[in-house]
Amino acid sequence: MKFFGNNYHLILPDIQSRKDKGEIMFADRAKIYIRSGKGGDGHCSFRRELYVPNGGPDGGDGGRGGDLIFAIDEGLNTLVDYRHKRKYAAGDGEPGGKRRCHGKDGKDLILYVPEGTVIKEAVTGKVIADMSGDNRRQIVLKGGKGGLGNQHFATSTMQVPKYAQPGQPARELEVKLELKVIADVGLIGFPNVGKSTLFNSLTKAGALAANYPFATIDPNVGVVTVPDERLKKLAELYQSKKVTPAVIEFVDIAGLVKGASKGEGLGNQFLANIRECDAIVHVVRCFEDTNIVHVDGNIDPLRDIETINLELLFSDMEILERRYAKTSKAARMDKSLQKEAAMQERLKAHMEAGNSARTFELLDEDEEAFFKEYGLLTAKPVIYAANVSEDEVANDGADNAGVAAVREFAATEGSEVFVICAEIEQEIAELDDDEKAMFLEELGMKESGLDKLIKASYSLLGLISYLTSGEDETRAWTITKGTKAPQAAGKIHTDFERGFIKAEVVNYQDLLDCGSTAAAKEKGLVRVEGKEYVVQDGDIMHFRFNV
Repeated sequence: MKFFGNNYHLILPDIQSRKDKGEIMFADRAKIYIRSGKGGDGHCSFRRELYVPNGGPDGGDGGRGGDLIFAIDEGLNTLVDYRHKRKYAAGDGEPGGKRRCHGKDGKDLILYVPEGTVIKEAVTGKVIADMSGDNRRQIVLKGGKGGLGNQHFATSTMQVPKYAQPGQPARELEVKLELKVIADVGLIGFPNVGKSTLFNSLTKAGALAANYPFATIDPNVGVVTVPDERLKKLAELYQSKKVTPAVIEFVDIAGLVKGASKGEGLGNQFLANIRECDAIVHVVRCFEDTNIVHVDGNIDPLRDIETINLELLFSDMEILERRYAKTSKAARMDKSLQKEAAMQERLKAHMEAGNSARTFELLDEDEEAFFKEYGLLTAKPVIYAANVSEDEVANDGADNAGVAAVREFAATEGSEVFVICAEIEQEIAELDDDEKAMFLEELGMKESGLDKLIKASYSLLGLISYLTSGEDETRAWTITKGTKAPQAAGKIHTDFERGFIKAEVVNYQDLLDCGSTAAAKEKGLVRVEGKEYVVQDGDIMHFRFNV
């Protein structure tokens, strides 16, 4: 079977209907009840031989209860199976027997989910596991330990103990499974810095914009298309009936204030919302306006950045302190944990000095794996959006002292700074393409600040697009940098990955210069790539597969 252009379609969930239902952040949801196995009871029994050395108490230990485990199955792309069955339980451990017979361990239960599934406590919403990236398998509920048999309780003064331990009880939990479809970027900042105005411009979603703190309490979520001129030109070349750009999500998270890490200003809720985002756009106020109050009374962009970064840092330090205490204690008995404990100690010292986790130097792949597990807020990649007044946007904030301070700070952690005027961007968002071009020309701008911010956010997430084009549709497919051809094909349909044979690849600019695929082939610019090919941004791909 062959795939050329867009003759095979994957029907994606309708974004607007998901938005109306409040489910825009996730494509699929399910709520299930899970239970680990109960530990088996220890046994109480005796051997009666009076003159035999091994006579006396000989009750065996109970078996361990089974663990409840979640694991990624790359062949799955939906949670539909979990909507038909709601209860899942691992096996219970069997009780111990006489003659020191150990009870049989309960069977572990592995629940397979698609990559990108987030597992949360149903009641609190706390994230238990994020099944993505290197996190392929995770024990969510540990089985109960088996109880000790009476053989363990004999002493020199009590040779015939008549009791044994019961097994530990099972652990039970109701959880929500949520399957992410696209990466999301959280907009954070102090109240009244222009964050919700910027979000309105990004999404045209009409999030509440009001001149008082906490106008946004629940995060507003909107899907934003990634500007890509290549799609328009390819659609013209192939006379495509439809153009589908890449998308990312932006989440408008309520304004943070000092003390958020201790719950001030609904801080716990806000920090939880940030934790679920993949990257951060930190909106910083660099404009003066007496009509818009600042929670601290005056404008100081660097102070605002440092205040919010400290709140995120305090939250991270609490997590790291608990991790370090647990790991360092366990490392005394288990030498395999000593490397992680040493890394945690270095990281703790780094963060106690006021540095963000993203500036911490990891020495090898093992440390990278440890680091990813912690889910630290200050490890998330960040872009700073400096919000300036209308008359400062044309020269990119060159004369604004606040912008200069933000740029100097961002340089210390290798982050980018984009200068925007949220009010102008909101006006631009209401214009059609022709009016937008004229308006930008009058302002002396080639591209809107938001377009640059969206592209930078897409790149910050480590995402690129490969393209498919044909008469039916021209489309950008989102993949992470470093993705190989079979996995890229799987974004269209899992059959493409499973039965991948090869891919025909041509660079976007080469195709445009040649004017057609046939002309590009004549010039030898269309390549045939195999399973090890790493897809590049702007590759135009045609897959061959057989299932």
